[in-house]
Amino acid sequence: MDTFDIVIIGGGINGAGIAKIASENGLKTAVFEMNDFASGTSSASTKLIHGGLRYLQNFEFALVHKALKERQILLETYPELIEPIKFTFNIGKNPVKYIYYRVGLFIYDHLYIGNKLPKTTTSWDNGFNLEFYDCKVDDSRLVITNLLEAKAFGASIKNYHEVLFIKHSGENFILTVRNSKTDKLSEFETKCLVNASGPWVKQIDRLTSFSNQFPSIALVKGSHLIVKNRVEIKKNYILQTKDDRIIFVIQYLKDFLLIGTTESTIDENQLENQLVDSDETTYLLNSVNQSLNTDFNDSDIVHQYTGTRALYDEKTHSINRLSRDYHLSSETNGSTMYLTVFGGKVTTYRKLSTDAYKIISSILNFNKKPVVIEHDEIQQIKKRNLNVQSLHKNYKKKNRREIDTLIHEIIYAEQAIEFDDLVLRRTKLQILLTKEQLSEIKNKFFN
Repeated sequence: MDTFDIVIIGGGINGAGIAKIASENGLKTAVFEMNDFASGTSSASTKLIHGGLRYLQNFEFALVHKALKERQILLETYPELIEPIKFTFNIGKNPVKYIYYRVGLFIYDHLYIGNKLPKTTTSWDNGFNLEFYDCKVDDSRLVITNLLEAKAFGASIKNYHEVLFIKHSGENFILTVRNSKTDKLSEFETKCLVNASGPWVKQIDRLTSFSNQFPSIALVKGSHLIVKNRVEIKKNYILQTKDDRIIFVIQYLKDFLLIGTTESTIDENQLENQLVDSDETTYLLNSVNQSLNTDFNDSDIVHQYTGTRALYDEKTHSINRLSRDYHLSSETNGSTMYLTVFGGKVTTYRKLSTDAYKIISSILNFNKKPVVIEHDEIQQIKKRNLNVQSLHKNYKKKNRREIDTLIHEIIYAEQAIEFDDLVLRRTKLQILLTKEQLSEIKNKFFN
């Protein structure tokens, strides 16, 4: 039976971040993900690294400050995956409303003193236009990158490995894990168990028989559309709808627009079959068409996706009032520790991971030395990220040999086991290529 210092259940952004910092600090680390890495909420975001402008309306200044600081750190750490973008926010002709939002954006620009992005400007075009900066990210590749970095530091990362049973002896957790591709069962032992399974957090908690009182959580579903940019919209927009919600319209993969998000609460039994429903599609398209005077329709949609977050619920009775900040819950029993992750957002995953590691190391006292690895290993990961971003921007100019070489490298270096692992999460070829081109790739590499 393999023994680890820490086992993380969940291969999304939070599990990936914790795995990286734990393995970097010498802990023998394992990650088990029941599907593919980043196949859940972590690849179903609005693709932003941002402070969360609307959270200022809830007076969550600490969260916004934390997120703005993380935005700057992540931009400097992963410039090949994260880039600044300018948003246009038309707020109409009401001067009172303009002053309200202009003050809010002044706070947004200056709340974190280390912010290096350009500051907000104002222009006039059928009303006041506030133009400010945030960042966009290739969210699924950010997850993969953190996991590959963890692997370089010695972590064992396993996709398509489902945790079926968890026994607790007082001295150790013993996990029974099934490889869903071979049906092989294996047992693993650890003193520290981290539940970073996102919206499946409650199901994993039930396996432990460890937690005395599970907190209240809200499962919040957000849906997005990707449409052909046939009207050649050249800006990124924040739109305020008639029902006082915020919708992003973002330039995506050169020839497309990402539109989102809706928000609605769902029940636990709806997690397995998450689809964008027709009401959400209509709502998003109508909101964009009314605000930008466009005529997008269902035939323009090339892809749609939905993801669910498990948010820590303080009984606010309003989705908009639910905090997007994370909450870490730890319990100890004998010489073991169980840590549960609630909420959070892509932007703050690094800080969440650092906080989680501090809690773990302060209680369990592993006393391990940080791991030193060859710089080339990290550079190879970054180089592959750059090649994928180049593919996104210039896919029409790439020859088939270049694409095939990159695909071959990704399949073997990044554990792309299923076709969707490659074309949806690691490359976005599902959106960029024709059905015939995709079929050729599938027949060549996955048959």
